[in-house]
Amino acid sequence: MLLARVAVRAHTLELLARETGMGKPLQEQAFMVGMFSLLGILFGMPLQDVLAPLTVSDAVAQALLDKEGELGALLALVEAAERRDFAALAAQLPQLPQQAGDFNRIVGESHSWMLSVATDKGLAHG
Repeated sequence: MLLARVAVRAHTLELLARETGMGKPLQEQAFMVGMFSLLGILFGMPLQDVLAPLTVSDAVAQALLDKEGELGALLALVEAAERRDFAALAAQLPQLPQQAGDFNRIVGESHSWMLSVATDKGLAHG
């Protein structure tokens, strides 16, 4: 289930980056932020320790470790939604700017994408 969560988070961040007008390089970094954001849980250690031997851009590191920059704002938004912290979500959405309906559509698309990838790879059981 963690891998499914990682895939949804990564694709959601990528789509949010695209929808908010970020260029392709930042969209790719947004996907990476989503992928790396749960590595600490996967390895059972602090994320900072997991990232130490890796070479990541300053923007990715700031997003992952401090929720700073454009990518950090997207990650904080997605994490608030995952926690069902609707007050934080409502406060953060207008700063993107992102409408709640658009955000929900993106999250839905990301879940559908993850299911299609899992089904194509034979990972889903029906």
